Amino acid sequence: MAPNPLRNMSFTVFFLGCIIVYLCIMPCTMLPGPLLHRALKAGVRVRHASQQTCTQDLPGNEEERGVEVAAIYVFYRRPKSFAHAVRSFRKAYPRSTMVLMCDEGCYDYSQAAKTIGAVYKGEPHRLSMKKHGAFYVGPDEALNVIRAYKDAVNQIKEPYYVQLEDDVYVLQRIKQPLKGNINGMAKDKSIVGGAEEYILRHNPSPPYLYLGGFGGCVYETAFWKRILNLPNIEEEILDLYRKADNYGVDYIMSSLLWRFNGTMYDWPGYIESFREDSPERIARGEIEILHGFKSYYASGQGALTWDEREFLGSSYSNGMSGE
Repeated sequence: MAPNPLRNMSFTVFFLGCIIVYLCIMPCTMLPGPLLHRALKAGVRVRHASQQTCTQDLPGNEEERGVEVAAIYVFYRRPKSFAHAVRSFRKAYPRSTMVLMCDEGCYDYSQAAKTIGAVYKGEPHRLSMKKHGAFYVGPDEALNVIRAYKDAVNQIKEPYYVQLEDDVYVLQRIKQPLKGNINGMAKDKSIVGGAEEYILRHNPSPPYLYLGGFGGCVYETAFWKRILNLPNIEEEILDLYRKADNYGVDYIMSSLLWRFNGTMYDWPGYIESFREDSPERIARGEIEILHGFKSYYASGQGALTWDEREFLGSSYSNGMSGE
């Protein structure tokens, strides 16, 4: 029986179509979702159409320049996430102070820090217990992180600094006004337990006890320099841990904020990736900082591109510890 050319052609077209669909879908599945992936691309186009590139000298008009922001970043492994987070910040703020703290000296990113003009510190103590995520188990670990943050904040000259984390994506400079000592909060999460008791013991009438200060939130430098340099700041931490609860850095900083009558506000340029309106607002170029961008949470070297390996440097490769 002679072969049917139409059948062969149909199979070829079907096969090629499957390949095209696969190539289109696979990059999207590596991101938080296809909608967010497309939104990020659209947001980049909007920003490029409306702004000068961040590597050029920015206009002298303060309103156009936006808010001057530094960065503090405590990192632990996840090299691909590290490379993306610091580069996204440096693209938006090419000359701002950036303090990088390598948790327990896990990897050596000193070459990358030098490349982007960042202050690099290898912390000898584990600042967050791995089995508990980013929580500090007991007062000793909390004191270590407060000492590290105090040293970092004292090196910052900009009026604000952002809490960089592995899943923070700085999309553009912050141009919207910041009003709080912490900018960025979760109105559906409140401080409870021993931390609440600690706050109310010193400040019986806080306006509310929302939780803030997590990844991507922006801190006012002057306020935190004053608080972290108090002579009795370590006694305050011991008081906070009187109930022996386990707290993350956001819980610690939010507790200190409310205890010392600080202010916390939201600002429309910050968004979490799980918010339903995040793709639309990113696509319109409204978002300045995105939290929850977990596309590059690969911890091993195998996930790195050649460019990322070059950026991280030989010191990273030679100083690797086990996963």
